[in-house]
Amino acid sequence: MLNFIRIFKAFFYSLNGLKVLINESTAFKQEILVSFFVLPAAFYFGKTSIEIVVLCFSWFLVLISEMINTAIEKTIDRFGEEIHPISKEAKDIASASVFLAISFAIFVWIIILV
Repeated sequence: MLNFIRIFKAFFYSLNGLKVLINESTAFKQEILVSFFVLPAAFYFGKTSIEIVVLCFSWFLVLISEMINTAIEKTIDRFGEEIHPISKEAKDIASASVFLAISFAIFVWIIILV
């Protein structure tokens, strides 16, 4: 049986996470701002439902990657300000995931729009 209390609490934990991102992450704020243009454009330029979904998904992948990147950075920063090579690598890899998601979104938009 579903535990509705757990689901209810998880919903508010998620909302709190979004609130933290919006208040503290400049990159996430910029990507949300871009969303106000990209998502309506997906509905305008997408010729089929599948194209619209793929265009929207490619941008949501950017947002999700930024969320994970921020979570990794916050976790590493929790352990101290000193620069450790492994911590730097972890942050760089998380950042690379955002770069890859943005590159993928651009690729998808070019393929569908051209």
